[in-house]
Amino acid sequence: MEFLWKTVGGNRCLCVDTWYERGLFHGFFTAEMPKNLSSLEVSSSKVVPISLLKQVHGTNIYPISSSITLSPISADGWIGNLEFKKPILVGIKTADCIPVLLYSNSHNFFAALHCGWRGSVAGILISALKAFLKYGESPQRVEIALGPGASRECYEIGEDMVLNLNIEAKTNPHIFPETIIKKDEKYYFDIKVLLCKQAIEYGVPKDNIVVSNICTICSSRFHSYRRDAKNAGRNLTLIGTHLLGPIKGNQRFC
Repeated sequence: MEFLWKTVGGNRCLCVDTWYERGLFHGFFTAEMPKNLSSLEVSSSKVVPISLLKQVHGTNIYPISSSITLSPISADGWIGNLEFKKPILVGIKTADCIPVLLYSNSHNFFAALHCGWRGSVAGILISALKAFLKYGESPQRVEIALGPGASRECYEIGEDMVLNLNIEAKTNPHIFPETIIKKDEKYYFDIKVLLCKQAIEYGVPKDNIVVSNICTICSSRFHSYRRDAKNAGRNLTLIGTHLLGPIKGNQRFC
């Protein structure tokens, strides 16, 4: 597994190479994506509406059905199956939070998660893995992609948050104190490492996890709330079924 760049409907996105080879449409799209996009041209003859969530920084994951509504649903994740009979395209929005995609090739299940620090600490990724297990998929066969988001070097947190996290870590198995780093009298939080440790602790092989090293706060290619405050846009991450046509223009990402 590794990331590569693609162009879909004229928009640049970061993808996982092996997932596209298996027929899973997905992408972590850049800030070039038009604002308030309601549909995506996935091929010259196919335009598919995008379903989004009303994200609330929680752990609720909405199961996708063939009768999915375009009305906003209060949740921070989607879970679905590639065997739906019609094209479905769902998305999440982030701006420094970590967009996370999960895929199980053996049972064709997939998920998309909005992982901010609250949802990550509360265990939204573990909730998704438990849902996969409920559907008959063991963690050993799940693959996970963590897209562009705030890096440890840029995600500064206050002493009050450090105190609260250290207190909660005593009773919350989803928190690892080593994900909080102190440097030059400042504290930083590594959400990506937190999510990776959660997945590995639950049984996902390390080799089944790929992590983007792009920091949204540093990179102008992606929106960042920490960098741009109220002027920040949102990065769109999409995943869907029955959408792939011929794959062209791959460019490896280093």
